[in-house]
Amino acid sequence: MSDDDKHEFLDGRPDALAKLASEYIQWFYAKIEERVGPLALNAAKTALSKSAKRFLDDPTRDGLMYEDWLAPCSEARCPEIHQEPVFKEAVSAGVVEMQDENRQIWKWKRPWLCEFFAKGVSLNVL
Repeated sequence: MSDDDKHEFLDGRPDALAKLASEYIQWFYAKIEERVGPLALNAAKTALSKSAKRFLDDPTRDGLMYEDWLAPCSEARCPEIHQEPVFKEAVSAGVVEMQDENRQIWKWKRPWLCEFFAKGVSLNVL
């Protein structure tokens, strides 16, 4: 981000937060493509959007692996072979974090980012 963008973000300007989210999301999807490979029908983007929409009422609540991750991935037609690798990339990138040692409960690490995923932020608009 430019110095001006950083200052606007620190001043709490909503458009600066949207720009930061857009850049972060763009980096994250590029990371997935590089490590997991390109997914048909933008499955990673659709899966993250569908999952995030489940949290709009409370982005700080615990997420359940099947109900809040695997089911939305399946709805998005993200191949089963890619569902766990995409989730691992989300953990690695700091998008979500595990809450238990059995890997069944997780949380959005940055709840404000959940809202941007839920809205399906268009990287070209911001």
